[in-house]
Amino acid sequence: MSEPSYADLLSAVALRGDRATAEVPPGWSQGRATFGGLVAALALRALRERVPEGRRLRGLQTAFVGPVRPGEVAIRVRELRHGGSASQLQAELSQAGEVGCVVLASFGADRPSRLAVAPPPRPEAPPPESLPALAAPPGIVPEFTRHFDYRFVTRTLPYTGTGDGTLTGWCRFRRSPEAASPEHVVALVDCWPAPIVAVLAEPAPVSSLVWGLELVDSDPASQADGWWLFHGATDAAHHGYAHWHAALWDPAGRLAALSRQTAAVFW
Repeated sequence: MSEPSYADLLSAVALRGDRATAEVPPGWSQGRATFGGLVAALALRALRERVPEGRRLRGLQTAFVGPVRPGEVAIRVRELRHGGSASQLQAELSQAGEVGCVVLASFGADRPSRLAVAPPPRPEAPPPESLPALAAPPGIVPEFTRHFDYRFVTRTLPYTGTGDGTLTGWCRFRRSPEAASPEHVVALVDCWPAPIVAVLAEPAPVSSLVWGLELVDSDPASQADGWWLFHGATDAAHHGYAHWHAALWDPAGRLAALSRQTAAVFW
């Protein structure tokens, strides 16, 4: 039996009333926990079942409360408010009665507006085909990274102690979905390490605490199998915590998402 794809995991989320269940398989670990992008995406999948048609995901606030491990997870959905054009919902993901993740999602329908500010253009970068694939030696890179294809543009790699706290690279799913979704964007933003890791001279745990994600003006459904460009930069790091922001451009060169995270760094 073949291993389920990322799309398979999303489609298996079963929502009944305000409760959902999902399965986290082995092979998606990130240290002692499951890849945070998958955990947040499972919660988002359940939330989108309760959103009126025509309202797109605009923002996602995620708190990683505790480690989520392989096995069944329970998701509780709360519909906080459905306004004239916007909806606010919350999901609480738990395992064995312990909360692992809390997600607050904001959805909004397009509205007529005279306001139009162009987003920043995609940075110049060598084509992904001209760059070497990321080697994934066991014990050095997280297990979940085998589900993604990476091409580092930044010459300073993680844990070399030579970086400046920035990271740029191309990425895509190794098993391209037939149609991408907001949940796929969530994973593509979060599959990269914190930019601070290139400053570290040796492998060390980096554990996300809070994550804010904003989706901009990209249509992920039409960009299922292309290369996405990621750029992240560290804003500050001290007292055992790092703060950074990142952006993701879709294969058509449009800004797809803006991200900000705070993580504990054990180094």
